[in-house]
Order: sequence, then C-alpha cells, then structure tokens
Amino acid sequence: MSLFRTIVIEPLKLIFEFIYAISYKLTGSAGISIAALSFVLNILLLPLYKKADAIQEEENAIQRQMKPDIDFIKKTFSGNEQFMILQTYYRQFSYKPIYVLRSSVSLLLQIPFFIAAYSFLSNLQILNGASFGPFISDLSKPDGLLFGLNLFPIAMTLINIISCIVYTKGQPLKSQMQLYAMALVFLVLLYNAPSALSFYYLLNNLFSLVKNVLAKIRNRKTVIPVIILSLCGIVLLRLDPHILGIRGKLLVYGSLAIAICLCLYALFGRKNGKLDLQSLTTDRTLFLLSTVYLFILTGLLIPNSVIASSPEEFINKFTLIHPLRYVFRAALLSFGLFVLWFNIFYALLEDDLKRMLNVLMWILAGAATLCYMVFNIGLGTMSNALVFDAYPSFSGKTLLLNLLAIAVLALICIYLWIRKTKYIKSILSIMCIASLVLSCFSAFNINRRVNDGIARIQSNQDNEEKILPFSKTEKNVVVLMLDRAINYYFPYILNDRPELQEQFAGFTYYPNTISFGAVTNVGAPGLFGGYEYIPEEMNKRDSELLVDKHNESLKVMPVLFNDKDYRVVVCDPPYAGYTWIPDLSIFDGYDNIKAYMTEGKFLSSDESGFAELQRNLFVYSLARICPSFAFGIIYDDGHYLNLNIAKKENEQIRGFRNWFDIITHLDYISYFTEDDKGTFMMMQNSATHEPLYLSEPDYTIDSDVDQSVEDAEKTIVSINGDTLHLKGREQVCHYHVNVATMIELGKWFDFLRENGVYDNKRIIIVSDHARNLYLNEDMILDKEDLLLYNCLLLYKDFNSDELMIDVRFMTNADTPYLAMKDLIEDLVNPFTGKEIVPIDKTGVTFNIFGTRVFDTTENNGTTFIENGRWFSVHDNCLDINNWTEIEVSGE
Repeated sequence: MSLFRTIVIEPLKLIFEFIYAISYKLTGSAGISIAALSFVLNILLLPLYKKADAIQEEENAIQRQMKPDIDFIKKTFSGNEQFMILQTYYRQFSYKPIYVLRSSVSLLLQIPFFIAAYSFLSNLQILNGASFGPFISDLSKPDGLLFGLNLFPIAMTLINIISCIVYTKGQPLKSQMQLYAMALVFLVLLYNAPSALSFYYLLNNLFSLVKNVLAKIRNRKTVIPVIILSLCGIVLLRLDPHILGIRGKLLVYGSLAIAICLCLYALFGRKNGKLDLQSLTTDRTLFLLSTVYLFILTGLLIPNSVIASSPEEFINKFTLIHPLRYVFRAALLSFGLFVLWFNIFYALLEDDLKRMLNVLMWILAGAATLCYMVFNIGLGTMSNALVFDAYPSFSGKTLLLNLLAIAVLALICIYLWIRKTKYIKSILSIMCIASLVLSCFSAFNINRRVNDGIARIQSNQDNEEKILPFSKTEKNVVVLMLDRAINYYFPYILNDRPELQEQFAGFTYYPNTISFGAVTNVGAPGLFGGYEYIPEEMNKRDSELLVDKHNESLKVMPVLFNDKDYRVVVCDPPYAGYTWIPDLSIFDGYDNIKAYMTEGKFLSSDESGFAELQRNLFVYSLARICPSFAFGIIYDDGHYLNLNIAKKENEQIRGFRNWFDIITHLDYISYFTEDDKGTFMMMQNSATHEPLYLSEPDYTIDSDVDQSVEDAEKTIVSINGDTLHLKGREQVCHYHVNVATMIELGKWFDFLRENGVYDNKRIIIVSDHARNLYLNEDMILDKEDLLLYNCLLLYKDFNSDELMIDVRFMTNADTPYLAMKDLIEDLVNPFTGKEIVPIDKTGVTFNIFGTRVFDTTENNGTTFIENGRWFSVHDNCLDINNWTEIEVSGE
C-alpha cells in the first residue's frame, strides 16, 4: 500500500500542493486558494473528462443498439444456451462484456483525485483557524452554516444531482442511478469533512454542472473562450500587483497571457480551418521515451547527484537509514508522475492532442536537460536539509538568456520533429541510457561511501554519558573550534547580552585575527597543527597526500598531551581521514586518547529523521529542470512549496540542534576528578555553522519562528558604541546562532566555576574561518569579503579573571602554541621534528588561500586545488589597505 500510495496518490497530491501553495502566496487567502486549486485542476483535466465522456457515450450507444437483441436472447434462452448465444452475438459486434467498464472511466479517474484531495486538504495545517468570507471561521472544521447542519456538503450534493440530470438526459436508468448513488456516497463521505474539502468539491461540482450545460450548447466553442476571457479580466481587475515579486508577476501575467492568446485563437484563429496536425506522428513510443527520460533525470540522476556530493551527511545517525532509500522514494514519485500519470492522460486524449503532446514532451525533455546542465548550476552550498546557505538568485541577464535558449532549443526540436523524426527515437533512447548509466555510477559511489560511513558510526557509537573529565587539582586545557564562528559579531554580542561580560571574565578577545582559508579543509589544519599546516606550507610537501598531512595536524596536540600523561578527549575532529563522518581510528594506538563523535548525541531518533527529505529531493529535481525564473518559486526558501513545514520543527532546525544540543549539554557530559592527571579536550562544534532564526530576546529554538523570512533586519550596538545594521536572512541568522552559542558557553563557564575548575582551566575558543556576510563595505576587495578570513579567537589562561581586548595581529595557527605553552617543554611537532614556537607577526605578511572547494573527495591530492584566489595581509587584517591579491606558486 505504501508503494501504491507513493506511485499513484503522492504525485497527484504534489500537484495539489504546488497549485495551492502558489495561489496562497499570491493571494494570501486560504479560501481563494481553494477556488484557484479547483479551477486550475478542472481546466487541466477538461480534455481528459471530455475523452472519458466520449468513451462513455460510445459505450452507451453500443448498449442501446444491442439492448433489444440482448433482451430477446435473455427472454428466449436460458442457462448455457443463453451464455453461448450471447457470446456469439458479442463477437458479431466485436464486443466483450468487460467493455462495460469503459462507462466507468470518468469515475475511475475521480477516485485517485478524491483520495489525493482528501489527504491534502484534510491535513493542511495552514487551514487551522483560517477564515473565509463573513461566515466560515475555520476551514479545518465542518461549516455548520445551515442551522447547525453542514451547508457545503448539502449544496455540493444538490449541484451534483442537477449536473447528473443534465448529463444523463436520454441515458439508461441504470447509468442515471449509478451517478445519483455516487452523489449520495460523496455526501456521506464529506458531510463531516473539513469545510475546505467540501468547499473544494462544491466548486468541482459547480464546474461540472457548467461543463455539462455548455456541452448541450451548440456555440460552446465560442461561449467557453468568452467565459475564460471574462475570468481572466476579473483576475486582472482584482489582482493587486504590489503583492507580487518579479517571479510572481512573471508567473501570473505569463499564465494569463497564454490563456488569453489561446482563447483569442479559439475565437478568431479558425477562419482558415483547424491547425494541420496530421503530418505529426502519433507514435506513442516517442511520448513514452520522453516520460521515461524525465523520470530518470528527476527521479534518479539529480537525486543521486545531490546525495553523491556528500553521502555521509545524509546518513540518519540514529536509524542508520541508507541515503539511497531517499533516492528510491524520489524515484517512485517521479515514476508515478511522469511514467504513470502522464501516460494515462496521454492515452485518454484525442489524436490531435496526442500529436501536440508528442512534440511538447520532446521539447520538455530537451529544455529540462538544458536548464539542469547549463543554467541552474553553481547555486551555492546546500545542507543535508536541501537548504542553501544563501538564497540562490539569478541575474536579469541570466533569466533572459535562459528563456532565449529555451526558445531556440524549442525551434530546433520542432525542426527535428518535422524533418528528422526517425532520429528522435534514437536520441531519446541515448539520453535515457546515458542518464541511467550516470545514475548507476553515482549510486555505486554513494553505496560504497555510505557503507564505510555506517561502519564508522557503528564503531564510534558509545553508551558513555560522561565523556569530559576535568581535574580539580591539576591543570586542564580546552580547545573548542566553532565552525564558521564570526569574529566581527563578538563585541556586539557582549553588548546584546551583558551577562556574558561577567561569564567570559578571564578571556582575551583578539579582533585582529585571521584564518588561512575560507573552508574547513583549508582553514582547520593550521588551527590544530600550527604554522606547518597552513595551505602554503602543506603545498610545499607535495610528495605527501593531503589526507595524511591533515590527519597529522589533528594529532599534533593530542599526541603531545598524551606523551605528557594527560587524559586526552577528542570530539568530532573535522574531516579526520578526509571523510565527512570523522575516522576516529587515526587516534588508535594512543593509550590516553579517547575519541568520540558527539554530533546528534542528544537528539532522539524521531527528531533526527528526515521526514520531508524524500519529497523535497524530488521537488528539488523539478526545480533544477525548470526555467531559471521558476527555480526560486519552487525552492521557496527550502520549503519546496510545502505549506505545512513552517508549522513544525523542520530540517533546518534539526541541523542546528544536532550541534547546539552538545553545547547546551556540556555541563551534563562533564565530570570532575581529584587525581593527578590533567585533561586536554579538543572539540569541534558546528552550531555556528547552521544559520537559523531563533526566538528573541533569549535566542532559543522555537519551531513557530518563520524560517522563510528573507528581508529581516536588526540593529545591534557593540561594547565600543559602534552600530551595525544587519539586513537579510544570512546576516541575521548567523548572528542569532552565534549569540545562542555564546550564551550556552557562558552557562557552562558558570558551571565550571561552581565546581572549582574554571581557574585551573586554559580555554581557547577559535574558528576555522568566518563567513562572507558583507558586514563592512570597507572590507571588500574586488567583490571578495575579506571578513570571511577574520576568524574568532578567544583565549583564557589559568587564573585569569578579567575580560580584555587585545588588538595584536593573531592567526588561528597560534592555537597549538597558546594551548601548550609552559605545560610541555621542548615543544616539537612529533611528526616533523620542527619546533612549535611563537611568531612575532610585526611586519610579517601572511598568504591566505580563498578556495571554495571544501569537498575532500575532490580536493584530496598532494596539494590544494589551485582554483581559488590568494591574498596577502599584514599587521591589521581589519584595514583594507593591508590586503593585496597575489599570485602564489605551488612550489
């Protein structure tokens, strides 16, 4: 039943969601959106119902013709003799009794649509408490308008009966009784249904009545276009263009323009007779091949490519669900939509429409490939919730080029169809085979990497609750890397939350700090290993693999502290083994080093599930094959036109909670000892990497906070009195998660004080890089936001008790020396034999690598891929005059 629902019902439900969501975003009215949903679907299905009616009329005519003879046979003969004579009679008419089912085609079509509509409108959370007009106060409940009785279902049934009377005039009583019985069945099913659902079917029945009345009118080919033109005029008069963005205007006015052109053609374009479509082929194989190609493209190739970009990231770490299961479900949706329903509709169309659809599907296959491979690319970094870090946008030039390219491609496709039809089947077959081969290749790589990742998760799983031991009598050292923490925000955070100034007492804040890279695989090695592991130095060791040098950097501090008999705890070392799920085996063989994977440790399995992923993966595929102007409409800020997702804890929140809950539970996983062993703790946490709107003023997680707001604004003031105006989702959300993380760290520091282990603890909070948020226009060099390299650095030494600011030039590669100074004599890198010493950075110029290639399966040779920009900086990284773009060789 699950497979049946996914293939047959869910594609229809998806169409319902799309039409309703777009209507709701354009009108803001739940009731008007239901009317729009009913109207659009009925217009789209009109050719199908027309064909179904023709099939039924043909069946009724045959039944009327045969009825006198059949009645005579049944009256005259009985038993086997009657059966044999009837069979012979049917053969003479080339008729089989099973053909009687043809009269039920219209009913059979309605059943899956009814199920889809019922499922969609009965569970649409946006209808809860939504009013419509002066009388309906809640569309999610029965209307109760007729003295306590539900008016919509009764009106729906009356209209249905009138429609049946008009439609079945002259038909056998049996056919009439079937339709009347169905009207009563719908009354029973929908009487206590939400008023939204009964209103939808009331409108459907009203549309059906109008259709049946028009069918009896001789001039309906003139009347129908006039009615549609009138409706378009009403929409234009009632539409408020100020509520539409550029995409909304393109969608609405484009749709209206197409509808008006079609109606005008119907009214005035028939003087020279019908459009000659006889020269076009009705070969059903061509249509089928087009739908199969779209199924492979949107159900297999694109979903596989998304998962393949980082397979381990899509593993549910609690249930260990294989990510290919999401691809499988997306493929079922795609198969149901394109292969099943498109071909069902095609089979019910008249020959002229079939010829037109053959051409259109061929053009659609080509346009989908063009948009996917040429235009809808380079959209930015996307999370495992299929949400982009920055809202993907296209320039006006790109949008125009895309539409022009589609138009040119359509002309080429039409030419090929008219002149070279015999080659099209081969072209489509090649497209299907090539996309299927690429999909299988991606699936194979996904499976290999996921199996390795699941094995690592299983080997890393532990049942320990208390994993962070701290000595009350000996010195402890903590190095906490906050991925993408923003240095520039910290003075503003201190003023926003004044209690932090007391909680962070003892820390020195270094605003003038740089990272050596824009992404973790470039910026983190120096943080953990020191200056021998900054990009320029790693490139010089070009006979060694990057993965080996990266693993070395992660082990420098743990191994040195291990050699001095410290307890060593390492949590979530980034890209250990150059894998997304860290390979903790790199620490095997060291007695005092314990390595853990803490991501998601405090989320329950149901909270960490990817409930929307299988649906959104397919919808994302649809967005990728659409014209570029439609991409943002479908992407819908990561909601993918799902109006329910904003009402519950979505994947964006889960992604943040995976990491943030570790910060909030630091007190829970910490414990204290009084033996003669100090502790070195090295932890990476990505709470600051997952931008999210939080509930102000406490910056707490709230699932009711709308995550789709793009134009948010916030003005903040620093402890120095400087004012910063945050504008847009990226700036505001990054600020929120940075504040929330600092608040929770402040609470942990209070906990450490209460237990007497704050003063004997050295703590370094540092980030691998920041984010290009364009917070200061004076720090932009040829479109590069240099604050991207302004990483956070906070340092607290033993027994320090005052919050200070130090403007000395620092780098995150100072971290190892700051962590180990005065604790370990003869600071020597255990892997290279070179000393780890402080660097006087006065007048020293450092080179920074601005590559955006973060994928360690791609950037995994012996040197970093040279596809980024290099910059040099000296003395003060907050002065644009100290920055220069340079050329750096790999020598």
